[in-house]
Amino acid sequence: TDIEGEVVNPIRDFCEGTLNDSIDSEHLGIKRIVISNGTTGAKFFVKHFTDWFVDGKLCAAGDDMSQRVFQAVMNKAKKANNGSIMEGGIVRKEGLIEVVCLPGVSPAAAKFTYLEKRDAWEKGCYGPGLADYDEWDRSRKVSQTPGTPIKQQASPSKQTKNKSPKKSPSKKKPSIRLLSNDLAALAPENEWIDLEVPARELRPYATLTNGQCFNWLVVDIEPAEAGGTPYDSPQKQQQSAWGTHDAKEWVGPLQNRVISIRETPTTTHFRVLHGPATG
Repeated sequence: TDIEGEVVNPIRDFCEGTLNDSIDSEHLGIKRIVISNGTTGAKFFVKHFTDWFVDGKLCAAGDDMSQRVFQAVMNKAKKANNGSIMEGGIVRKEGLIEVVCLPGVSPAAAKFTYLEKRDAWEKGCYGPGLADYDEWDRSRKVSQTPGTPIKQQASPSKQTKNKSPKKSPSKKKPSIRLLSNDLAALAPENEWIDLEVPARELRPYATLTNGQCFNWLVVDIEPAEAGGTPYDSPQKQQQSAWGTHDAKEWVGPLQNRVISIRETPTTTHFRVLHGPATG
C-alpha cells in the first residue's frame, strides 16, 4: 500500500511476443495471468494495463474475487467491445487471456482461512494449469506420431504377450520422514510446554503449512501404543498442491534452537529438541 513510483514489467510485450521480438503470441499460448497477492496487486495491474483490457485482449476470471476486483475495468472493456468479451464468466472471444485474482498466501492475509486460500488456488491456478498441461501434452504426442490415433488397439498377438499385471503408479514418497516416537528420544529431559493460547487465536496448521514456511517439516504421528500420549492417534494424510494440510506436529528452527510444535484441539505445545532450553 506504500509503494510509490513503481516500475512496470513489460508483461504485455512478453505475452504478445513483442518483447525482444521473441516469438509470436499465437505460439506462446498464454491463457491466464495469476495475480498472486490479492486485491492490492490486482489494483496495480489494472492501473498499468487498463488499455490491455479495453483493447479486448484480457478478461476477468469467473470467480467472485476476480469479478469484483476487475468489475470497473471490465465494464470499460465491454463498452469498447460491444459486450463481446465476457458473459457470465465465460470467455467469448478467441485468444483472450484470463486474469485471475487470488488471495495472498501470507498469514498476514487473515481475512481468508488456510482452507479457503488453498481451495481458491487449486480452482484458480493449479487445477486449470494442470488441465492445460495435459491438453498440451496430448497434442504434442499426437503431433510427434502423424496419422496415429491417440488410443491404439493392441493386436491379438501383442495382447497375449507380457500378461504381467499393470503396476499402479507409485506415489512419490517424501525424501524425509520424521516420526513422533523418534523425536521423543531427543532431549527427553525437556518437557512439552503449553503456550496457553486458545485455539481461536493460534492454529499452527494455518501458518506452518502455507506457501511461505519452508523450514518446517511435518512430523508423522504414529498410532497409539500402550501407555502412549493422547496425541499418538492415526492421522489421515490429505494431500493438495500445497502439501499435507491436516498435520498436528511440526519440527523446525527458531533462532539457535530446534523445536517441535504440537497442535491440540484446545491449545498449542512446544518442546526444545536442541539448543538452550531456557532464556
